[in-house]
Amino acid sequence: MNLSETLVIYLACGAPFGVEYLQRPTDRSFVFVAFGVFLRFILWPVAAVRMLYRLLVHSSELLLELPDAGEQRLALIRSKFEAIIHSEQGSPRVFEFRDTFMRYTGLARSDSRTAGNGIAEIFEATDHNDVTLASACLNRKNTARLDRHREQSRREFLQLISNISTNGDSLSQILQLSMKTADEVGDRELAERLRLSYGIAAEYDSTGFRSDPTGELWSTGPQHHSIAN
Repeated sequence: MNLSETLVIYLACGAPFGVEYLQRPTDRSFVFVAFGVFLRFILWPVAAVRMLYRLLVHSSELLLELPDAGEQRLALIRSKFEAIIHSEQGSPRVFEFRDTFMRYTGLARSDSRTAGNGIAEIFEATDHNDVTLASACLNRKNTARLDRHREQSRREFLQLISNISTNGDSLSQILQLSMKTADEVGDRELAERLRLSYGIAAEYDSTGFRSDPTGELWSTGPQHHSIAN
């Protein structure tokens, strides 16, 4: 391989780095951009090292971004659910549960009450007559839509709990994990429906379970499931 062939290969390797810089969004002058493209075209090994460094830094940040305590507790609850379901009903049911559980907990933990700044910016950009009113209306509409999705996911989760409870022999554990899930995401509605459906005698508040004076978590009435704590 002679010098000219080596030079052609070298410059060909630099072309992608020049194109990548050219396509970056910028408000700088044409001369400045052209000079930047030229530098990366000629000195592409330096550009390659810088790009690799940024990639490694970004990857490290993603790896170090640990889930919060609530997510870790939900992951533990989910793993216990899945162990029970897998032992009694097999892997396909586990995948169905995981999809429903993740959808429900994600929606239940989402905050639909605070409007983002982006909503107002949309109406400001279009010169709306009343930005505040329009933002409030759109936020209310988005909140209602999210609430509908949240209710739908709650119903799906309850239906799945009913199915796996009926088909399995671990009703006590499943219901306790269900109540812990409701407690973790702060869903009083789910806790109340579980209590009414299965006769759970424990009171529910933001701190979790409080056993009744007899020390039993579940009621023992004939119309309900009878489960000792």
